[in-house]
Amino acid sequence: MNRTPRLPRAAQTSLKAGLVGVLVLAFLIPVGMIREVRSERESYRENALEDVSSKAGGRTLLITPYLAVPARYDVRETNAKGEEVVRTRKAVYIVFPRTLGLTCDTRVELRKRGIYSVPVHRTEAAMDLEFDLRSWETGIPGVRVGWTEAQLYYAYDDPRSLRGSPSLAATDGSRAVLRSSPAPLELAARSVSVPVRLQPGTDGSARYAARLELSLNGAEALDFLALADTNTLRLSCDWASPSFSGYRLPADRELGDAGFRAEWFVDEPSRVLPRVLAASDFRPESVAGAAFGVDFLQPTDVYQQVHRALRYAVLFLFIPFAALFLFEVLARRRLHVVQYVLVGLANCLFYLLLLALAEHLPFLAAYLVSAAAVCGVTTFYVGAFLPDKRQAALAFAVLALQYGYLFCALSSEDYALLIGSVGLFGITALTMAATRKVDWFGGKGEAVPEPDGEPQDLPEFPPLREP
Repeated sequence: MNRTPRLPRAAQTSLKAGLVGVLVLAFLIPVGMIREVRSERESYRENALEDVSSKAGGRTLLITPYLAVPARYDVRETNAKGEEVVRTRKAVYIVFPRTLGLTCDTRVELRKRGIYSVPVHRTEAAMDLEFDLRSWETGIPGVRVGWTEAQLYYAYDDPRSLRGSPSLAATDGSRAVLRSSPAPLELAARSVSVPVRLQPGTDGSARYAARLELSLNGAEALDFLALADTNTLRLSCDWASPSFSGYRLPADRELGDAGFRAEWFVDEPSRVLPRVLAASDFRPESVAGAAFGVDFLQPTDVYQQVHRALRYAVLFLFIPFAALFLFEVLARRRLHVVQYVLVGLANCLFYLLLLALAEHLPFLAAYLVSAAAVCGVTTFYVGAFLPDKRQAALAFAVLALQYGYLFCALSSEDYALLIGSVGLFGITALTMAATRKVDWFGGKGEAVPEPDGEPQDLPEFPPLREP
């Protein structure tokens, strides 16, 4: 009976190495499916957050109040008959405060929507405002300012962000409530206002001071748009994990387990608008990107952590396959391709387990449970066909080290590149050390035999004759 000749050992080893590489690439398909599941779950979370946030008032933006002061002035023009006439023009001038002192007391709570939670805040804010306006600041000679027709405006985006109407307390003891009205500036979608009677002095200037008190709702963040000459903003909050963002960071801050305190100071050289300007000269893009404040972040973003873990999926499929391949080469124990597939599948399911558990458990606990489950079942399976139990223990150590390495990379985002580079170099060095004496050609290193017989002498040619 004829037998099919077996491939040489070197060819078998090369074929198995190529097959391992193909399996690594093939397992990128289930890894891609897990990435899609992660994206889908994250979109569910974003929809829940957006729904709760919109009903709570959304991201709160506290905008500096301003005065709108009407003015009239005369211009000389030539009419169609060639006659010089004097016409009266109207304009509205916007006056931002000379000083703004803002104090905010914020309380944050988590609102549940299914398995997701959204930070929602309630803020009590008080703004101490000091205005002054001189007629010559309009830049128009002979302007007639309507001192008694001024209005104080507060702009906001979402009506659900206000708990009741803001109230204004002037220094003369009078109090008033701001009511909805169209605004002369496009600082926000809506505005409330109250009439203000300015008392000009003999030099054509007027000063006004008051305190504006607001009760606000919101979610996710509290931002400020400081437009006074001198702005001092103080915020105290019971949220333990703030993320300061925007145009500038706090000048001073204190963080603790019970909350934080922050203070911003913005002076005249940093302002993005002139203190006095004509309403017709305002452009919304001039204040774009000028807001700053704090985001109420969740302590751990599960989906971002899983996304970062999936970046290492190729490496974490290659390491177990490479370990099995080395056991096969060094222990001379043949393994079936199905055994490689099952080990690779277990390591793929780690990411799905991590995603599912992290939605209900702290990320560290979810990671430890997932890693322990994969390491345990893989070691149990590998130990059944490896001849030496010490090799099964070594397989467990390899898996434990790989998942410990991944957790270090996830926990130290700033040092992820350094950890990854050192880890890859270490894996390469250990592999080279373990295989330094392997004869990849499958033989003993014999020399190629000489052909039988004595080497033949080259034929002799007759000597050249001289002419």
